[in-house]
Amino acid sequence: MMNKKLLVTALAASITLGLAGCSDDTDTSGLEQQIADLTAQNDELTQETVALAAKAESYISTFQQQCDNIGIKFDYVDPNASAPAQFAAYGALASSETVHMGIDACLSCHQGKIEADPKHQVRNWKDDKDCQSCHPAQVTNKAESPWGDITFASGANYFYGTASYSDPQFLSQRMNGKTKIWVELENMDPNYLDYYPEAATTLEEACNSPSRENIHTMFPDNGKEHRVYGNSLGVKTIATVREEKDAEGNIVQRPNIAVFGFGLDIDKDTGKQTSGMTISNNNTCQAAVMQGEAVLEYYEYDSLEQVKFERNKGARILVKTDLVGTSLRNAFFQPLEGMDDQTAIDPATVNWDDVAWCSLKFDVDQIVPLG
Repeated sequence: MMNKKLLVTALAASITLGLAGCSDDTDTSGLEQQIADLTAQNDELTQETVALAAKAESYISTFQQQCDNIGIKFDYVDPNASAPAQFAAYGALASSETVHMGIDACLSCHQGKIEADPKHQVRNWKDDKDCQSCHPAQVTNKAESPWGDITFASGANYFYGTASYSDPQFLSQRMNGKTKIWVELENMDPNYLDYYPEAATTLEEACNSPSRENIHTMFPDNGKEHRVYGNSLGVKTIATVREEKDAEGNIVQRPNIAVFGFGLDIDKDTGKQTSGMTISNNNTCQAAVMQGEAVLEYYEYDSLEQVKFERNKGARILVKTDLVGTSLRNAFFQPLEGMDDQTAIDPATVNWDDVAWCSLKFDVDQIVPLG
């Protein structure tokens, strides 16, 4: 198309030169009309070229495509662990026997086989509430579950398929994983910029950043500085129960749930599993210290999945508060006397009016499924 445009422009130029040459013929109306027609064609081709360029630009939807468009080529590499089948809820159990509970749990492993089996079509298996009528040897009840009565919170069984991450190593990778994105500098907290040193102002700078292969979202090429920022892959919540006095002076228990950022750490030598977070003095902090336990939940939700155990994934983590590793601090972030991370805290002696910050440390008691 560019050659055609050049040809039209050249023709117009040659005609103009012809008009400027010596001639006794003073009637140039025909040539002038040709110039006008060619000029109109040239303008039309220019508009088409601009439109095609804009259309090509509209097909760019990833950071890799942006960079490829300016001649810098590389592939996207997901830095986070994906979910192989062996890390499903029952895959990491000490027992070698697979436990099935309800038709949803059966379908998590056997749906393809069931749908292809003529016997199941005749049996109209979709109307069954479970598989126990035909397969009693493979189906157990919750009393035989490795987790006993500490789970089954939802009353549903589909969380016992591939939905729950019970393998500590895999769960740790997901909980500690990040989705990297570009964030405009002026929208970031200046107190935390040292944690996000990768910066770029131009697309070329962004395409040469160290984390470029791990970034999928497009760079906002608006001439402003951006930093590489990491978002958690899933939602992390902590549930606690606190005690307080009601209007009549009676001690009552109040459930509390909050969203905080925490990970799952595994000691390479001992295999000990721990978690922790630093938060301000609030209900979660006080309940975790005073009651000595909490329930953490890691939850990933995929709104594009139709099947429940593919749409909902994660795990719950039962933890005990490590009163030695936990520290309570003042407004200047200095440990209060006798409440540093080397001394066992006596909850009964804590004056919560003096506490501004809580560095909570938890020992993992057990990892259990979502449901």
